[in-house]
Amino acid sequence: MANFECYRKYLMDQKEAQKLHVKEVRSNQRYKKFLTTAKEHPGFRRRSLQDILVEPVQRIGRYTMMLKEILKHTDSETKECEDLTNACSISSRIATMKDDVPTKLATMSLSLYTSIKDSPCSLISQHRSLVAHLDAVEIHRDTNKPFRSVTFFLFTDKLLVATRPSHLKGSDLCHVLKDEELSTSKSAGHRSSDKATRKDGSLKFKAWLDIGQVELFEGVHDLQGSFLLRPLSPQSKDNAPFSTLPSLEAYFYKGARLYTPISPKDHNLTPETTKALIQRKNDFLTACQRTQAISKSC
Repeated sequence: MANFECYRKYLMDQKEAQKLHVKEVRSNQRYKKFLTTAKEHPGFRRRSLQDILVEPVQRIGRYTMMLKEILKHTDSETKECEDLTNACSISSRIATMKDDVPTKLATMSLSLYTSIKDSPCSLISQHRSLVAHLDAVEIHRDTNKPFRSVTFFLFTDKLLVATRPSHLKGSDLCHVLKDEELSTSKSAGHRSSDKATRKDGSLKFKAWLDIGQVELFEGVHDLQGSFLLRPLSPQSKDNAPFSTLPSLEAYFYKGARLYTPISPKDHNLTPETTKALIQRKNDFLTACQRTQAISKSC
C-alpha cells in the first residue's frame, strides 16, 4: 500500500519538473524537436507533454473510485477487504490532499491548470495560493466598446487573466471558485446552465504577470466601476525564480488596459446589484495592493 505514496511525491516535485521543462524549451533545440515529434505520434493523440505529466495525479482519483466500488462487492470478513480498505484510505487521502498545506496548494493549482485552457504548466505550484478572483469586461481602447469577457485570478505571486464566454461567470467554469461566487451575480445577466457550460464554456489563458509588476488605477468617470491596469517595465530575469516565457506576459505589455465589472451591454441591473459589483471590484483592488505589499516585504 505504501506504493501509493509515489503519487504524492510526484505531485510535490511538479514544480521542479516544470522548471526543468521551461529551461529546456528555451535552450535545448533537440528537446523542442522531440516535443513536436512526440505530439504527432498516434499514442500521444496530439496531447502536449504537460497534459501527459498531470495524468498520474488525475489517475489517483480514479483509483479511489474504483477501490470504493470493489469494496461494495467484497466480503467484509475477508483479508482482501482489510487490504482494500487500507488502500482506499491511502488513495483517498492523497486524492483529497488533506495531509499538509503545500500539497493542498499544489492540488488547488492543478485544478486551476486543468480548468484554464492553454495555461502554463508552471501554474502548478505548492507555494502559490489563490487570494481572490474577479469577473470583468475589457473595454477596447480605440472604440470604447466591450471587447472581451475575462476573469482575473490573483495569486500570492501572480495576476492571471483568462478569457471566458460572456454569458458565463468564472465560477461556472472553475469549481475552485464556487465557494466565492457572488450572490447577486445571477441578476447581473450571467445566468448559465449546465448544458451551456458543457457546450461552449471554457476559460482560456490570456496572460499573467508578477504581482510586483502590476499597477492598478481607477478608471474613467463615464464608465462606472472601471479600472485601469498597466505593467511596470519588464522584470529582470535574474530576479525571477525561473524565467517566464515572454509570450505569457505579452498581453500586458501592449499598453494600459481598461476593465469594468459591469457589462455596458446589461441595462437591467438594479442599483443594489451595481453597488455590489463595484464593491467586489474595490475589494479585489484592495486585495491586489495588500498582496503586493506582502510580496515586497518577503
